[in-house]
Amino acid sequence: MSWPSSKAATSTTDAAGDLISGARGDINLTISNVNDIIDFIDPASLANGDILVYNSSSGALERKDNNSVTDEAQTYSRTQNFAQTTLTDGATVAWDLSQNQVAQVTLGGSRTLGAATNQTAGATYILIVKQDGTGGRTLDVSNALYKFPGGVEPTVATGANDVSIFSFVSDGSNLFGNMLADFS
Repeated sequence: MSWPSSKAATSTTDAAGDLISGARGDINLTISNVNDIIDFIDPASLANGDILVYNSSSGALERKDNNSVTDEAQTYSRTQNFAQTTLTDGATVAWDLSQNQVAQVTLGGSRTLGAATNQTAGATYILIVKQDGTGGRTLDVSNALYKFPGGVEPTVATGANDVSIFSFVSDGSNLFGNMLADFS
């Protein structure tokens, strides 16, 4: 059965002289409901796998692609991942967490990691820190926003092209993290 492309006729229901107002109550209600749904959406815009979600603010049904329902547990049959953002190297490295949950920076000198912005409680974040071809660069992570086990700030690996990986969990105010170093 395909989705209707136009409204059901309102002048008849199942035979050429039957008025919709004279139809059985359940048939009348079904036709009215389908017509109401068609009023809310453009059936031509629907694609295989889309779902409709009611938006109480607009009072309308909205198309959601990729079967995305955010208030239910999800089981995935394919790999899920975050796109990686490249941060700009500079004296203070800025990190806007709303851009992506995974970011990388290549250090071109000794740097300071600024206070990350736009964190979400319960979210996890990954920062990949790479040394350039020269190496020997440091990353100061002493901003009070970052919390590490025992209060000890980790030291990134400093060899040429070495990689250190920070992982964080947010409580909405702080980023609780750990680091693995010396991927080379």
